[in-house]
Amino acid sequence: MDGDGSGSPRMDEGLPKPRIEEPWTDFGGEPPPRRIRPRPEPAAVRTVLPADRDRRHLRIFLALATLLVAVVGLRLLGFWLGQLRVPVPTDAEVDGFLRSSLCFAAQRVNLFAEENGRLPDSLAEAGVPPGENWGFESLSDSRYRISVQERGRRMSYDSAVPFEWFFAEELKAQERGR
Repeated sequence: MDGDGSGSPRMDEGLPKPRIEEPWTDFGGEPPPRRIRPRPEPAAVRTVLPADRDRRHLRIFLALATLLVAVVGLRLLGFWLGQLRVPVPTDAEVDGFLRSSLCFAAQRVNLFAEENGRLPDSLAEAGVPPGENWGFESLSDSRYRISVQERGRRMSYDSAVPFEWFFAEELKAQERGR
């Protein structure tokens, strides 16, 4: 008999009753979300949007900019670490420096001799900054020799040689500098 009171038999009588389970209890009684995967488009159908093209250009630009910054940074680092070579002066430049230094020292010694009536005992007394590369010797009451050495080259001036003749180039340069 059925449960509605009509007395007619039900169709599902005699069949086993299905067991009802709650398979979605982990999801709060809701069915689990479906993962929708986009269908891949064939390469011939896919179009490159302008935004994709701009992103690609931006990535290329950023890669090149990073490379440029890295190269410049390494060059500066090499400079800061002293790995770049400092130019070595030529022999002519060293000779010019020595001759100019001798001219300055000889002018100081001559000025001291005029003011004091005698030669100085040392270059420091004449006002030449002391240095281990300098040499001074008094040969007589009015004659002296100054020598200087730099980078393996040595030059000396003997006061017996006329000052204007030995230092002609240096005196011209001093006149031009005034």
